[in-house]
Amino acid sequence: MEKALPTYRFNFHSANTIKKDHTGQDLASDFAAFEEGVAAAREIVSQRVRIGEPLGRDAYEVLDEWGQVVHIITLRSVVNLG
Repeated sequence: MEKALPTYRFNFHSANTIKKDHTGQDLASDFAAFEEGVAAAREIVSQRVRIGEPLGRDAYEVLDEWGQVVHIITLRSVVNLG
């Protein structure tokens, strides 16, 4: 029998609010969840740059299937200004 993939949740922290991910996404590993979080953060960065909004301290909090935080991905961390 094939083991089901773990479900990761991606909560978004912005200013004083948290947008909770109640659905989650089935992914193969913590690293796959990290890559998904980085992609989501880059999408938000591109939207904000387009309309001239600051990135602030906003971040994705990636939780594993047990609700433990496995990654925190800030919007600033996914921008390469080098």
